[in-house]
Amino acid sequence: GGDTAEDGTMIEKENVTSAVRDGGVDTAEEVRCLAELWTTAPVVTGAVYELAASLCLDAGQMAHGLQLLRALVLERGAEDRDRALLMLLQYAVCEDVILRGPAVRMVAESLYSKDFLVDSIEAFARGGIQHTLTLASRVVTGQEKNGRNAQENAEQEALSFGKELDNRLPLLVALSCE
Repeated sequence: GGDTAEDGTMIEKENVTSAVRDGGVDTAEEVRCLAELWTTAPVVTGAVYELAASLCLDAGQMAHGLQLLRALVLERGAEDRDRALLMLLQYAVCEDVILRGPAVRMVAESLYSKDFLVDSIEAFARGGIQHTLTLASRVVTGQEKNGRNAQENAEQEALSFGKELDNRLPLLVALSCE
């Protein structure tokens, strides 16, 4: 190592990786550097996805985590892309409204326009609708049964259906508007 630009870049990337481990990503430059590191690495390990998840679940780091996942989706091969996309889609339908909103916007505004992602995104959305409709069917079936346990089960199924619909509807609406 010397004073070459390449060595400087490597040191910068090492510093960014250490900074992330020590407390997150603080600047757009650190996000850019980390995204470059993740998208050019020969292998993306489970630790990368765990780090991305921990950033997404931290309110102060959420935007950075989503941006890093987006970079993996757009720049990596199929296996890494699919894993990162699934994480983003799961965040887009999660119960946490603070995370769900930005994830929905990222999927709808930034990823859904990419031809190579449309089928995967639509398949996820269709699967979610099918799951929600199955819950709705259980509610109706449970309400038709007699007895106290049947009524309690029907009420529980109705709550599950309502939560599932609340979680999945924003993504569906956003995709239908694109």
